[in-house]
Amino acid sequence: MCIAKDTIYINTRKLDNEVEIQIYENGNGFSEELLEKPFSGVVVGTKEGNGIGLSIVKKVIDTHEGSISLGNEEGKGAKYRLLP
Repeated sequence: MCIAKDTIYINTRKLDNEVEIQIYENGNGFSEELLEKPFSGVVVGTKEGNGIGLSIVKKVIDTHEGSISLGNEEGKGAKYRLLP
């Protein structure tokens, strides 16, 4: 499970004809289990969650011919990179 402690950072930059969106948070980052198959809809992050949130986001991004990647930023927590 990925939970920000108190801050979420959002950066944007123009890349040729695209806009890259990077989202960072200062929490504990993603588990290794989630990073193995982040968009499968199988991995559940919380007891209350159903585990399909990231797979829905991936489907929307793919529909718009974009891309999304996840990772952990050393000392900063989780990192999302979107090219919508």
